[in-house]
Amino acid sequence: MGRENAQKVKKEQRIRGHNLGVLVKRSDGVAFKRALELVEDARGVIASNKRMDKALQTDEWRQISKGLLCWTGTMTAYAKQDEAFIGTVEFIDPNTSERWVFRVPKEHQGTRNGILVAEHPDYTVERDGNNLVVHPNEGAVSLVQRFPKEDGWYLTDSEHGIPTGNQVSNSNSDARSLWRVDSRVGPVGRVYGNFIGYYRHTVFLNDWPSGGSGVVMETSAADARKNKV
Repeated sequence: MGRENAQKVKKEQRIRGHNLGVLVKRSDGVAFKRALELVEDARGVIASNKRMDKALQTDEWRQISKGLLCWTGTMTAYAKQDEAFIGTVEFIDPNTSERWVFRVPKEHQGTRNGILVAEHPDYTVERDGNNLVVHPNEGAVSLVQRFPKEDGWYLTDSEHGIPTGNQVSNSNSDARSLWRVDSRVGPVGRVYGNFIGYYRHTVFLNDWPSGGSGVVMETSAADARKNKV
């Protein structure tokens, strides 16, 4: 679906709710660009990182287990440590050589050691040749400052659930584990697991957008029952 058509799907026309449902099973995992297309066709909203975190810390995860590992609708962009944001953040997917491009709002240009965040459906992704350009809606980009430079355990920001600040003990129930790379444009990934890495606590900001993952959407209670996989 093109950018113009996607923008016609207004927020009020989308199916939203406090429950979650699996749109794509992990066994049928899709790349993130394809996930966006499927969600647009369904007039849905991809569950955010914050919403998925809530499910993963309770038994709610069992209702969506077939969708895990999943993409979230939380799109992010971060530069290398100590590099200032300029006009764009760019990331080349090692698997496909596609270039993901996130345009940095003027008010955030010059900022160092932060991470830019936009939540679905407040952005679209447009293909321009080998480039995949993220177009956030006006005013839809948040800046989470003090984005950690290395993997570890951190407290998170209140709006998006992104790790921030200094490392803390993993015994802190509010702490989340961060997995990151040097620089990246792409969505947060989440999974359930209590084995190595306490995966249900892990915020994955290192996955390639071309990888195959499940998709979990917001649903109403009725849709959650109807669409149970």
